[in-house]
Amino acid sequence: MVKVTEQSRFAEYLSVVLLYQGGQYDVLGIQIYDGSVKQWKDMRNAYGAVYDLPNPPKGTISLRLKLKNIASGGAVKLVKLDNVIPRFWKAGVAYDSKVKLA
Repeated sequence: MVKVTEQSRFAEYLSVVLLYQGGQYDVLGIQIYDGSVKQWKDMRNAYGAVYDLPNPPKGTISLRLKLKNIASGGAVKLVKLDNVIPRFWKAGVAYDSKVKLA
């Protein structure tokens, strides 16, 4: 689950937090896909588990998570969440990523 935080303002500022039960992964970073320039942009780690970006891309939003497997000695992997946040997202709403991190 990806929650758009209450501090977000549609079309001006996007702030997200990942909602998942603790497991074997640490989140090292989150990237957002900007289709207008066809590239991934790093989101800023604002504090704790919250990542943000001013002037987010328009349209549905895909995210890419950089995860560190703490159980296997620190192997790093990227997990893509396609179209996880809808075009007209709302602050305070959690969206299902349909991805399970074991």
